[in-house]
Amino acid sequence: MRPKLWSKHCDRAISEVYAFKGWNEVIQNVFGSIAVPDRVTPVEQDEIGGGEGKSHRELRLWAMANPGAIDRHCADYGASTEVILLSGDRVDVILQGPEETVCVEVKSHISNFADLERGLYQCIKYRAVAAATDARKTAPVRAILITQTELPGHLRDFAKLHKIDTKLIRHPLPKFD
Repeated sequence: MRPKLWSKHCDRAISEVYAFKGWNEVIQNVFGSIAVPDRVTPVEQDEIGGGEGKSHRELRLWAMANPGAIDRHCADYGASTEVILLSGDRVDVILQGPEETVCVEVKSHISNFADLERGLYQCIKYRAVAAATDARKTAPVRAILITQTELPGHLRDFAKLHKIDTKLIRHPLPKFD
């Protein structure tokens, strides 16, 4: 009934939670050493030495060739792959429609949890940079994360919170015309 007051108190409580310096000790005492996983390096590479692997490349090219399978509204959009933004980032696929731009990040079936999480952050960044550089100031820019594995629940929640569309495309890739 009083959203401004509610927001004020929530913001204050959140600030107090973030200001507390003893969280690591509390977590350790309650859950033990298994509570805080080691930082995992994102992995999505098929080939030794890193770079784009075969699975990622196949999914990226599939996404470029099948914009309507990603989102039916994008069926007639122009599609480009490995588009370099002014930030220096390379977007897997850009779908250019008459009234919107869609940045697509792909994560193949070999991506680990950390790489899926990184993909969501990439979507946020790509969307912001693409919106800042789109000459059509009234055209929205969306981001879609395509995965070949289910996102864990908290990552689905994160995607929803940040308005990132997600699309699960099972491996092996479906055939479309």
